[in-house]
Amino acid sequence: MSSHDLADRVREAVNEVPDPCSVSQGVPTGLVDMGLLCDIALSDPDDGQRDVRVELRLTAPGCLYGIYFEREIRERLETMSDVGQIAIDFSREFDWSPDDMAPHVQRQLKERRERLIAQIPVRQAAPAQAVKA
Repeated sequence: MSSHDLADRVREAVNEVPDPCSVSQGVPTGLVDMGLLCDIALSDPDDGQRDVRVELRLTAPGCLYGIYFEREIRERLETMSDVGQIAIDFSREFDWSPDDMAPHVQRQLKERRERLIAQIPVRQAAPAQAVKA
């Protein structure tokens, strides 16, 4: 199998991991579509296997989901017979912004927010009373 095919399968596996913040917003989104995947590196084949290094970025320095991301990605990659050693690294750059999300995800979030805002009852202001001087 070519390295391109394996890289595509790794990318798909990473995107199967839902970002918990997107789930809480009502638009479950995979890590690739969230714009959190930085890089996939594959070693030269050794006995039919390639070592895989996945680099992710977190949305903010205080994000606590790195351990969850690593566990979920490892579980998926360990099922691939052509994957050897697995390394999950995290970028030290916290340069993620909502613009990094896939366009379809940005659209879904916008539509969800608009629906939620439309459900908020609008309070009518009481009529202004004339002030007597």
